[in-house]
Parts: sequence; structure tokens; C-alpha cells
Amino acid sequence: MRESDPARKAEGESESEGRIYTETDQGRIKMKEQHSEAENRTELYEDVLHGKKLWTRLYRKLFWNGVSKKQIVKAMLKYIPEDFKGRLLDVPAGTGLFTYRKYSWMRDARIICYDEDEEMLDLAKKRFARDGLDHVTVKKGNCAKLPFRNESFDAVLSIDRLNAVEDKREALSEMTRVLKKNGRLIGCFYIEGRSGKTDRFVKWFLMKKGWFKGPFETQTSLQLRLSQDYQVTHFHLCGSVVYFCAVKREKLLGGEQNKKAEVKSRMCTAATYKTKDFYFGRTLDYEFSYGDEVTVTPRNYKIPFRYMGEMESHYAMIGMAYVAEDYPLYYDAVNEKGVGMAGLNLSEMQSIRR
Repeated sequence: MRESDPARKAEGESESEGRIYTETDQGRIKMKEQHSEAENRTELYEDVLHGKKLWTRLYRKLFWNGVSKKQIVKAMLKYIPEDFKGRLLDVPAGTGLFTYRKYSWMRDARIICYDEDEEMLDLAKKRFARDGLDHVTVKKGNCAKLPFRNESFDAVLSIDRLNAVEDKREALSEMTRVLKKNGRLIGCFYIEGRSGKTDRFVKWFLMKKGWFKGPFETQTSLQLRLSQDYQVTHFHLCGSVVYFCAVKREKLLGGEQNKKAEVKSRMCTAATYKTKDFYFGRTLDYEFSYGDEVTVTPRNYKIPFRYMGEMESHYAMIGMAYVAEDYPLYYDAVNEKGVGMAGLNLSEMQSIRR
């Protein structure tokens, strides 16, 4: 065994198992470990998207109700026309696993793939180079501080990787800023509040690993945020994942393009009127809509509550509701016996104030 030299140790060397490591050696080892960790993260990311291994199929069932990510992305990419010839920003772009084939058909477009993860971008770059996709550029940077001019893209695509961005609201605000009016925002990511089991898995495993970063949007907060600046044309829920397409308005309800989303407090008024018949109504004083419509719930239609079990016996009712996966979320309703109620939950609205 080689004897240690106190003088050399004093200069920053350390001895381990008969070998002396300098600070330079230790730095290289640390860089190698970080590189290996990044490679593992990228490999896991691709495993989840492929869904071929048992654990990834369980993951898929937990997040997407068993639907493959490939099916979701295929549906999303249809929102981009085959003859698209503008500028498209893919952010965060990930590894390009599901997009490179689509991009190979979009030779007249100018596409920028932007992400914070260098390892994932390296893999994306190899894919694009292999297929000769010279019209696709790969760039690394902060997704919450995009280095692009206002209204410089005709479409913005964000598939899944927003889950790993810490400041999602600022990232979404930046996407709005760089998107042209009448441009399309196409997104897909996890939302909390849809499944307690999934939310706990995210909190106690994915966030602990650093693969997901909170806070996260809920269905309501996301719809409120989008409604400020977009006309939402498609909005689909699949387990704890949402995917959507929204067109940026000519005139933004939120004011300037880079203005933060804000919900204005307004007055909603309920009224009843009784003659021989009974009338019930309420104004819903908003500048936007979730997609609510007149909804009839049949008598004894099974309604599963999150904390109260399943209601199997009730009167028929009619009112204004947003229907999520056959579950009526009523703003106000009256049943066949004349009992009416109006409700307004502002807790999630307050959460999106900036």
C-alpha cells in the first residue's frame, strides 16, 4: 500500500483503499455520478413513455386509467395540421420520443425544442440528426424564462415534461407571451385532485425523487387560467392527466400578454319566484365559461362522492353544470320536488391569484 503524504493531503488530496484522490479526481467522480444519474433519469422517462415494463404499466394505470401515453400524444399531435408551415416551440421537449415522427412530416415548419435537461436534449438531438430533421433546433434553458420575443411562435407544444418544472405558472405565462394571437397552445400534464392514490404517489415518491416538482394545477385552476387568454377547443381528462388544445384570443381577458392570471370578485345573485308554479334561477357573473351547460341528472343516477361514498337514491335534478367524466358539477340545480340550491367554491380561484 502506498504511504500517504501529509503535505499532499494538506493540498487537498484524500486517501481511500490504497489510492490517493486529488480534488480534481473527486470532481471528475462527482461529475460522472451526476452524468450517470441523469442517464438513469432519461432511461426511466423513456421507459414510462414506452410502457413495456410491468412497473410502467402499473404507473400508466395509476396516472392515465390504463390508456397508453402513445395514444394520448397521438391525439394531441392531431391538433397540429400536417401542412403546418409556421414556427413551433416544443417546451419542455424531453427526448422527442413521440414527436420526431410528426416533425419528420413537417419539413416546412421551423421547430425549436427547448428543455432544462441536457441529457434528454442530447437524446432528442440524436433522434433528429438520425432522421435528418434539419428544420428542428434543440436549445437548453429555463422554461420559466424563455429567451424568445413576444408573439414569435404560431404554436406551442408541451407534452408531460412540465411536471418537472418548478414554476409551472410562470412557464405557462411565458408560453402565452411568446405565442401569437390565434396561435395554438397544446398541452398535457398531471393535475392534482383527481385521485387521492395518485396524488399520494406523486407527493411521497415522485417528488421525493425530484422527478416531479410542485405546486401543481388542479382541473379548476387550469381551466380558470386558460380561460383568461384562450378559447379552449379541446379539454380531455384521462385519470390524473389532462390534455388540451386552446387558441389564444385576439383580445386577452387578462389584459397585457404577460399579465398574470387574476380572478375578479363579482356578485352572483340567486332568485326564486312562486305563483302556481315555482321558478328558481341564479346569475353566474363571470367573464368566461368552463363549458357549463344545462344538465339533467336522472332519478337515482349513481353519484360517487369523494368522502361520502356513493349516492344511489335521489330525485332527478336540472341545472347548470360542468360535466367531468359523467360526473355533474353543478353551479346551481333544482330537483323534481322543488328544492333548489346554488353553490360557489372560491378556494381554488383564490389559489391562482398572483
